[in-house]
Amino acid sequence: MSPISVLELRDVIIASPTHKAPGPSSIPYEWFKLLSDTSLQFFYGLMNRCLDLFDIPKDWHLASIAPIPKPHEFDALLKNTRPITLLETARKLLVKISTS
Repeated sequence: MSPISVLELRDVIIASPTHKAPGPSSIPYEWFKLLSDTSLQFFYGLMNRCLDLFDIPKDWHLASIAPIPKPHEFDALLKNTRPITLLETARKLLVKISTS
């Protein structure tokens, strides 16, 4: 895959949703939107390195599973929930870049 540009990365970050639950690191999309130019350059280098090596940091492989109540009475029963997997935000940004 060809390297991404800083502008492509910035566009993906700006277009990312807000108020979404982050993964185990607790870093939400909003924090990426606040990156300084220097920090964005560092993150840009990391993203391109991941694409070059076809590898991601091991922490990006982690995920959290959270139970979400189904639309009927919860009654404190696990069977009345459904699981969602919360992936690392940086990983989701990389996937968005690599599939666009």
